[in-house]
Amino acid sequence: MDHNDAKILKKENAFTGKISQINLYTFQFRKFDQTFSNPLTFEIFERKPVIGILLHDPVRDEVALVEQFRLGAEIARLNGEDINPYLQECVAGIIDAGETPEQAALRETVEESGLTLRRLEFVKRLLPSAGGCSEVIYLFYGEVDLSNIKETIFGQAEEQENIRVHILKTADAIHMEKEGTICTLIGSYMLQWLENQQLKQKL
Repeated sequence: MDHNDAKILKKENAFTGKISQINLYTFQFRKFDQTFSNPLTFEIFERKPVIGILLHDPVRDEVALVEQFRLGAEIARLNGEDINPYLQECVAGIIDAGETPEQAALRETVEESGLTLRRLEFVKRLLPSAGGCSEVIYLFYGEVDLSNIKETIFGQAEEQENIRVHILKTADAIHMEKEGTICTLIGSYMLQWLENQQLKQKL
């Protein structure tokens, strides 16, 4: 079955913010016995598509991760999760109007790390939480030179971004992901992907 087996009956806006909105959708979908469900009303968190990019120096076998405060992680901590709201994660950001995912990856890399990409490879498109969110994430691998990176603070001042870059051996970053220190979807997925790619090269 596909999109032709769903009916959007009604849409109501419940909230509109700077980069996201919450809409109430009344809908029906075709069940596997070929009948349609009764009308259902769900709230959907909608935001623009984003990119995530793992920056890797294959010569030094190091990765560049960015550390910044994340409000969502702090709210999760307040709700009882054992999470440090200052997260180490991949470079990521919203795709601006008129941008391709590739163009957004190039721009965000410079804004958040000061690095220039030598090579960009598309890895995967993900829906992080399709039951209640329309967000789409485009994941990339970015080859960079980490031999002369300057440790300073990056980010857009007008957006109050305060981002610190960490250079880690790939093996150390993978270990941090396995033990749960790196716990964002983008960071976890991309480090597992890189580990898998390196294992394939050894075969």
